[in-house]
Amino acid sequence: MAKRTTNGSNLAERSKTVTTLLPIRNGMSDANRKAVIALLNQQVADHYVLLTKTKFYHWNVEGPEFHDLHVLLDEHYEILADIVDEVAEQCLKLGGQAAGTLEWFKAHSRLPEDKGESIPDTYGMIKNLLDGHEAILETLHKDIKSTDDKYDDAVTSNLLQDVSNKHHKMAWMLRMILQKSSLDVYAADVRGTPVS
Repeated sequence: MAKRTTNGSNLAERSKTVTTLLPIRNGMSDANRKAVIALLNQQVADHYVLLTKTKFYHWNVEGPEFHDLHVLLDEHYEILADIVDEVAEQCLKLGGQAAGTLEWFKAHSRLPEDKGESIPDTYGMIKNLLDGHEAILETLHKDIKSTDDKYDDAVTSNLLQDVSNKHHKMAWMLRMILQKSSLDVYAADVRGTPVS
């Protein structure tokens, strides 16, 4: 589609798809760049599903831990939003395009979404988020190795290592929330009800 500029010349914008590749010189073959961009877009899809689930739970968490979990999940949402942006931008730095439609994310994400209209309880929310982070950590482990060893892209490997570190921290926080503590035993003694 030609656009007319203010000086009267025609300017044609290139047509793009998620797999469009610009010619660039960065030491990588086009095949390797395409493979890394596809891998990154897969990560964007996974991260976007986890990002959405994190915000959904942030809105709907309840119970005595409401305030702390509401704040924590909002912090995790912000971290995930930054990760999505960084990973998508890496696609563009490699001369590719970033996926960005909900339809594409839903078709390509390896993470499950919550089904139906029911909302999990607080324990279920934290468990689901932990499962999501650990699933992403597993794919990151493979992708870090592939980008560095198979596709000769240490820069993307380093980015994914940083992303993995952020997921390790978020998963650790969620995992610790699910652990029993001495306060549970104390509460059971005071109430006279056993803690399972």
